[in-house]
Amino acid sequence: MLNPIGRAKDPFPARIAHPAKAPFRILVVDDDDMNRFLFEAMLEEIGIAHDIVTGGGDAIAALEPGHFYSGALVDIRMPFVDGLTVVRAVRAAEAAAMSDPVPLIACSADVMPEQVRQYLTSGFQRHLPKPIKMGMLEAMMLDLGAPQTA
Repeated sequence: MLNPIGRAKDPFPARIAHPAKAPFRILVVDDDDMNRFLFEAMLEEIGIAHDIVTGGGDAIAALEPGHFYSGALVDIRMPFVDGLTVVRAVRAAEAAAMSDPVPLIACSADVMPEQVRQYLTSGFQRHLPKPIKMGMLEAMMLDLGAPQTA
């Protein structure tokens, strides 16, 4: 099976190889093929190392305490395990392990102030509105500590 840009898909996406030391790496969590394609293209264009998972359950596994991710872009509306469930599970695991929280960014077309406030009060640090704009994504990555490219 191939992903949208022709690479072979991992049949077990929750199994992510954890590199010894990755200075800056983002996890993308989205169930939509086109959104994953766009995230991948944009992150590659700005030189951001990343991994992609297709669902909330895989995200929870990938973001277990001791994670190596500099942040995660998490879709809010996913089947089975949605973004709000992901943030609650990740924050609970971090609290139990007394580990530093990974920055989680809610990605959603929901942009009404009360919706964004709900995401931020549930444990997300930021909200990135969809459709994703390159300038906003790049600014957010720099804000999280991504190395600046020329």
